[in-house]
Amino acid sequence: ANYFKKNGWRSGQPVAIPATVRGTAYPAMISRQINPPQSSVARLRSQGIFPQAPVSDAQAAMLVELQGRDGSEYWLGFDNFYVITRYNRSLLYAMAVHQLSQAIHDRYAQSAAGTISSERLTRIAYLE
Repeated sequence: ANYFKKNGWRSGQPVAIPATVRGTAYPAMISRQINPPQSSVARLRSQGIFPQAPVSDAQAAMLVELQGRDGSEYWLGFDNFYVITRYNRSLLYAMAVHQLSQAIHDRYAQSAAGTISSERLTRIAYLE
């Protein structure tokens, strides 16, 4: 956590969200190199890239293409996503860190709400 903070982590800011793509302009917007996000969400929208969650049009983002079980997945990566890549220069690594942190957060929230037992949470933490 300290490493992220020293490298520009912005608490409370998004990391990455899924996106849908349409048209023929979006392939030119796919980030092939790991650089800080440069395009606004508004510009990405104009190129046929649409966030699947609410985000400000002024927010800087990069379009990331990853291979999922069912083919290509598209994500918008924000400044915090870039910070993760400063630790390990892999988009796949950054996404794995983000998704694992989301899963842990969700399980913790379920436990705190009493919808999952602490024993089950321990088994989940150790990947059952």
